[in-house]
Amino acid sequence: MGRYLVQRLMQLVPVVVITSFVVFLLLRLVPGDPARLLAGADATEEQITALRKDLGLDAPLPVQYVRWAGDVLTGDLGRSYIKRRTVTELVGNALPATLELTIAAMLLAGLIGVPFGILAGLRPNSPFDLALAGYSSLALGIPNFLLAIIFLLVFSLNLGWFPAGGRIEFLEDPFRAWKHLVLPATVLGITSAAVYSRFVRSAMVEVYSMDYIRTARAKGLAGRTIVLRHALRNALLPLVTVLGIQFGRLLGGTVVVESIFAWPGMGRLALDAIRGRDYVVFQAVILLLVMASVVINLLTDLLYGALDPRIRLGR
Repeated sequence: MGRYLVQRLMQLVPVVVITSFVVFLLLRLVPGDPARLLAGADATEEQITALRKDLGLDAPLPVQYVRWAGDVLTGDLGRSYIKRRTVTELVGNALPATLELTIAAMLLAGLIGVPFGILAGLRPNSPFDLALAGYSSLALGIPNFLLAIIFLLVFSLNLGWFPAGGRIEFLEDPFRAWKHLVLPATVLGITSAAVYSRFVRSAMVEVYSMDYIRTARAKGLAGRTIVLRHALRNALLPLVTVLGIQFGRLLGGTVVVESIFAWPGMGRLALDAIRGRDYVVFQAVILLLVMASVVINLLTDLLYGALDPRIRLGR
C-alpha cells in the first residue's frame, strides 16, 4: 500500500506540469490582449505597452510560464488583472459554492440512482428495468445546459417554486439556501443518477449469477438477507470507483450550470476569466481542478483497496 501511494504521488507531478503548460499555452493563443482590455478603447499604444510590461506580458512565453510556475510553487497564485484581487481570495470565495453544489448533486444522484439500479438488477428485463433504461438514455442524451434552461423556465419563471439563480449561505438562511440549491443540484444530479442506476443494475445482475448466491438460496436464506448481506455488498463495491470519477467530473463540469443559475462557483469564475482574458485566474482554476480530480481518484483507489481485501494495490 505504501509503495503504491508513493508511485501515485509521483505520477501527480508530470500530470500537473503538463496540464499547466498546455493551459498556459492555449490561453496565449486565444485572440485578445488583457492589457488592451484593461486600458480601454481610448488608450494609446504607449499606454498599452506600459501596461503590458507592468503585467509581465511583454516577456517571452517560456519566461512567463517559469515565473508563474515559480510563484505557484511558493503558494502565490497571482493577482487578477480584471478584479484587482488575489487569486487565492477569489478561489476561496468560489470553491465552497462549487463543493456545496457538487456534494448536493452527488447525494441526490445516489438517492435516486442506487435504489433504482438495485430494483432493476433484481428484476432484469421487467417493465421497471425497461423504464429505467429509457430514463437513463434520456438523461444522458439531454445536455445539461438544455435541461437547466427547461428547469429554469418551468419551475422558476412559470411556477415560481424556486428562485431563478443566485446563492444564499446556509448559515444565513437555511430555507432560502435550500431553495436556491435545488434546481442546479437537480440538473447535475439527474445525469449522475442515470450513470449510477445503470452501473448498479449491471453489477446486481452479475452478482446474482454467482455461485455463492445460489448457495445462499440453497440454504434457504430469505430473499432480503441474500440481497442485503451477500449481493448488495459486493455489487456496490465497484461503485466506489464510479463515485470518485463522477465527483471529479461534477467538480470541474459545473461551468454551464453555474452560469445559467448565477451560481458563484469555480465554473463561473473560470468563465468570467476567459471572457476577460484574465489568464492568471483561469490558470489557477484549471490547475486546482486538475489537482483535485487526481487526488480524488487516488483516494478512490485507496478506499477501494481498503474495502476489498482481495486487492493488493502494491502489486
